[in-house]
Amino acid sequence: CVPHRPLLRRGGGMSPEEKVAAAAEAEAAARVASGRGLPTASADLRLFDAPDGSEPRVTLYRDGSSWCPYCQKVWMQLEEKRIPYRVERINMRCYGSKPAWFERETGGLLPVVRLDGRLLTDSVSIMLALEAAFDGEAESLLPPEGTRNDYVRELMGLESAFAGAWLGWLRAPPGGGGGARANFEAVLARVDGALRTTSGSFFLGDELSLVDLFFCSFLERAEASLLYYKGFRVRDAEPYPGVAAWFDAMEARPSFRASQSDYYTHARDLPPQLGGRRGRDRMPSRRTFFARRAAPARLGTPRRRFGNIGRFGRRRLLGREGRRAVPG
Repeated sequence: CVPHRPLLRRGGGMSPEEKVAAAAEAEAAARVASGRGLPTASADLRLFDAPDGSEPRVTLYRDGSSWCPYCQKVWMQLEEKRIPYRVERINMRCYGSKPAWFERETGGLLPVVRLDGRLLTDSVSIMLALEAAFDGEAESLLPPEGTRNDYVRELMGLESAFAGAWLGWLRAPPGGGGGARANFEAVLARVDGALRTTSGSFFLGDELSLVDLFFCSFLERAEASLLYYKGFRVRDAEPYPGVAAWFDAMEARPSFRASQSDYYTHARDLPPQLGGRRGRDRMPSRRTFFARRAAPARLGTPRRRFGNIGRFGRRRLLGREGRRAVPG
């Protein structure tokens, strides 16, 4: 972002405090432009410990408004592992068109990563590829040694169930959706139970892992949107202490704070992503959502299925016929 220009005092010039603030803002902006400093949504380059002038192996193609939940997962992974990368911003379909080459070469869904010249699609596949490509060069976010593979698969299934239950209740018409609410509360209780069984605040203990990154986007958006549309708090420490502690632990990490949005933005950016009308509170029905989600396929954009993905063995994302919960 461009630092604001301080207002001049009536007598001319800036006060000493304003000069100090302006100098600090200019220094922070220069650090961001050079690929250094704390993470921020405005950064186009992140170098971390790499020397000035070096060319990163990774380019992240993500949405320009930072709405995309799948982009957030990859973005956080790159920050946590301190992998140098460039950022190229691509519109989501709900607010703009995409470059023709991007539609042609990637299918149009976000995020996309170019790693050593090779284009990778699908957030989970990207994340596993990054773990493999930078094995030994950056801190691993894979489950720690001794973690049972079947338990990780169980958590991945729980993440999909959570996202489906959240969207099922969110799209329920006002005054209805009693069954959808009960289903969501049951799934949220399972998520809370999984968090309370660990030795720390994260899903696999004291250390952040890919499992937390898989969950983070939908938990964050569920907390904001259900509070706005349904008056329900996901981050309620009384019934869900594990979830509340997880949010606290995530917000202590700069990567999460930089990619995290405010509640109102999430509440208002979800309807256009899910097929609703801009400016209206009512979420689209399931039929409307899937009808509109299928529209890009009729225009020639392939609908894709993703099979098993290595050690996690989960099917990619949600909904019927392999469609994503939130279109890219």
